[in-house]
Amino acid sequence: MKYSILVSFLAVAISLLAAALFPFRSHPSVLSVIMGNPTFRHPASDICQPGGVVAGVIRNDGDGWAVIDDQTHTPINIAFVESDARGIVVGFSFDASDIHTFIVGSDEALSLAGVFSGASVNTDRARISISRDSVIGAVRTSPLWIDSARFPFSNFWIYGLFSAECP
Repeated sequence: MKYSILVSFLAVAISLLAAALFPFRSHPSVLSVIMGNPTFRHPASDICQPGGVVAGVIRNDGDGWAVIDDQTHTPINIAFVESDARGIVVGFSFDASDIHTFIVGSDEALSLAGVFSGASVNTDRARISISRDSVIGAVRTSPLWIDSARFPFSNFWIYGLFSAECP
């Protein structure tokens, strides 16, 4: 019994030592994110569409999160997307009087990887926080760690409904 406790203790100590000595071995870009703390800002559209709806898809192709605006993805009332090591901010094309709902969801690539999200919503923007599964449960994750190189075709889907008038 004493030896099994000692072996368990040594295994944990070796794991912690290895993590301390080689913390960024598998993801070298994490060190630059933590040390540099960059902020990426991508403008989307200043056009406000009536109805108080915010909708779109965002992706990080390596230079921060940005809205996808192509032949099959058309954002609605997203003015900008800003990301740093703490979160993603999605700015709206209006300042709402009431917030009815705001949903942000991981696509199938991120869901299978155990990456999920939630948002704190204001009348003119939402801050998205990201977590991922780990051995000790859910842990908060830097949005800049999640990119399409690490998780191919990974997106977050955004939908919000507000009482708002276009300026």
